[in-house]
Amino acid sequence: MKELSLLTVLASVMLAIPSVSAETITGASRIIDGDSLEVAGRKIDLLGVDAPELGQTCNWPTKEINCGLIAKSALMDLTAGVSVVCDLESQQENGNVLGVCRAAGYDLAEGMTHTGWAVAVEDAPQRYKTAMAGAQTAERALWRGQFTLPWVWRANEGEAGK
Repeated sequence: MKELSLLTVLASVMLAIPSVSAETITGASRIIDGDSLEVAGRKIDLLGVDAPELGQTCNWPTKEINCGLIAKSALMDLTAGVSVVCDLESQQENGNVLGVCRAAGYDLAEGMTHTGWAVAVEDAPQRYKTAMAGAQTAERALWRGQFTLPWVWRANEGEAGK
């Protein structure tokens, strides 16, 4: 009887956790910002990275830039004219879906960290951290000047975060 109770509790817990794993969607994309896009009517946040928000600015050596808008443009460039395939991984408490998305086979999160327009988060795959380190060393994009990490900026600006 004790085993049945444990199975019932485990089943209840598993049903309570939102899951979208093993789901793949494909289609044209609409870019929302530097780390979010819509594919087949679903909003997806790129797993493992965070990019500046649309209103966020960064300081380059000789000028201030709208790094949030430029990050969005960079993601638009990576997806231009190709179908996007997203493997949905999990659903966050706020309802956003996290996924690994590829355009013509190219991992978008890895591309955004490589070009320097997104930063790898703490639990990101190592390849994103390696790509980010390369961008940092080469002083590409965000790393060309000074910027506030996106999650810190959101907290300071009082934005509804991801």
